[in-house]
Amino acid sequence: MQRGKPIAYISRAVTPTEQRYAQTENECLANVHALERFHQYTFGRSVLVYSDHKPLDSILKKFLASAPRKPQGKMMRLQRHDVTVNYERGQNMFLAELLSRAYLPKSPKPQDKEFEFANMASRLPISDPRLEEIRQETRADESMQVLTKVFLQGWPDNKSLVSPIVLPYFNQRDELTFQNGLIFRGQRVVVLKKLREVMKQKIHSLHMGTEACLRRAREFTYWPGMCAEIKQLVESCETCRQYECATFLNLKFKYDRESKRHGHKFVTGYSPRISG
Repeated sequence: MQRGKPIAYISRAVTPTEQRYAQTENECLANVHALERFHQYTFGRSVLVYSDHKPLDSILKKFLASAPRKPQGKMMRLQRHDVTVNYERGQNMFLAELLSRAYLPKSPKPQDKEFEFANMASRLPISDPRLEEIRQETRADESMQVLTKVFLQGWPDNKSLVSPIVLPYFNQRDELTFQNGLIFRGQRVVVLKKLREVMKQKIHSLHMGTEACLRRAREFTYWPGMCAEIKQLVESCETCRQYECATFLNLKFKYDRESKRHGHKFVTGYSPRISG
């Protein structure tokens, strides 16, 4: 737009593959298509984009590695542009709403090749049988089905409109993605309630202590309240308590020994002058 008035319009139909995208990914795709289609206007200039999808604003402000895996390829294509995305209510964007419903039925097939496709499940330190078990439980679990449906259709702006069964995921809604039957938060797989006890025991199996168990869990798993549950498990473990006690005594012994050695050097190597 120039001086508050549009100079050109664009719209296109989505492909069958794009029809299965989540709402956030489709909103990101719309921005990429518009910026690349009007490259002669947008390249080398500061561009302000208005979007009626509020989560997109926060996603594009994240570091690339922290963003959900699915939109990362499109975010890479946006890197060539100096673009700022602002949220605007859909009822105030009547031109965009009109064009989204009046697209050309025979739009040319997009020729842009997406970046390398990465299967996030293959990078998890979880065995294939365990992943398949998580996948099957995700299909059968009611809360995961509701979460998948909300994720694909788009989250409501108001927290009060969210189903109580998926309310614990609301604050992480812009980090959730769905791939190959699994739900991810960033690079971490979402574990169902039925399998959480098993995963906690696997994480705690080496009795590494609270911080080490939390670091291990944060690498590949997520569920609401995970950190608190793991802390409670480690604190109630007698083996971990004995190990932490032995570690503390060992560190205290080393500290006392070093203090005495350095204290002796201080007394013999330095003689302060006392005035008066």
